[in-house]
Amino acid sequence: MTRRIAACLVLILLFFNGTGLCAFELPPYRIDKRMSISDYQWMFKNPFFHGVMAFNGELYEGRHEPIITKRLFDRVQEVTAQKSKPKTPQLKPYLYRGLFRCGECGCFITTETQKGHNYLRCTKRLVPCTQKYVREEAIAVQVDRTIERVALESTIADKMIRQLEKERTAAAKGQEAAIAGLKADVATCEKQIDLLLDMRLNEQISETEYVSKKHILVNQKAELKGKLEAFEHNRQNRFEPAIQFVLEAKQATFLLAEGNREKNRDFLKKIGSNFQVAEKSLAVEFKYPWNLLAEFNSDLTTTNARQRENLQNSNWRREGDSNPR
Repeated sequence: MTRRIAACLVLILLFFNGTGLCAFELPPYRIDKRMSISDYQWMFKNPFFHGVMAFNGELYEGRHEPIITKRLFDRVQEVTAQKSKPKTPQLKPYLYRGLFRCGECGCFITTETQKGHNYLRCTKRLVPCTQKYVREEAIAVQVDRTIERVALESTIADKMIRQLEKERTAAAKGQEAAIAGLKADVATCEKQIDLLLDMRLNEQISETEYVSKKHILVNQKAELKGKLEAFEHNRQNRFEPAIQFVLEAKQATFLLAEGNREKNRDFLKKIGSNFQVAEKSLAVEFKYPWNLLAEFNSDLTTTNARQRENLQNSNWRREGDSNPR
């Protein structure tokens, strides 16, 4: 369990125990009935909260309304299973600390303050390195230029959003068939559970075989109901990431105008990775799909430049033709 998860458990304990929540116990009882951290850990592992009950090693579908989806339950199990990692001590709050690596030797780039200015340099801990100091302000300018490569103008962004919303409306109609198919699968699974019970009552299968197959069917039904719930409550969510992406690309234009270096740094982390500094220049690998947007903007810039060049050449020819001979 990581320190972050442990801290979250402590906060949960303090909050709910402060409301007077007590543990339910069978005899012998504890003197202190307040919930412990282990009690909350047990709660997070209990399938009861996504609509399934475990009893004597067998799963039963509950009649109660699930509090969470099975997908969220499975995600909680993955997070709580993470191992602890050592944390580094608190460092000085330099703007780009720990963000860049040297493009020559691969060491981290550190920041120092000299004569009132912050300078970035290679730590040179592994091998000799020839890279020199670079002013933080110079890197900040290059960060802005990098963001410019994935920024969308408002007119283009608004047009893309309108198209996505149009496609979202059309896709919503097609999702009705998928929802109907999931409902049919849930009904089929329920019939199989009932049939399995009849086979067990007629002693056509053994108790071990019954428990094993029922376990599979109950889990399958829970997953189907989770998918169905996701479809019914988030029918249009397939387009939300794309729309949000376009909005973030549009917001990049306003970030550049605002000039807040901390926000620009955080946005740089969102759009790129493998940040390297060499010869006082910043190199960035854009993440997907930001790399596609960078290519789109590059092609758009090239096209606009060619159009301006053709326009200038056309004007030059007209001026040449109008000269007297």
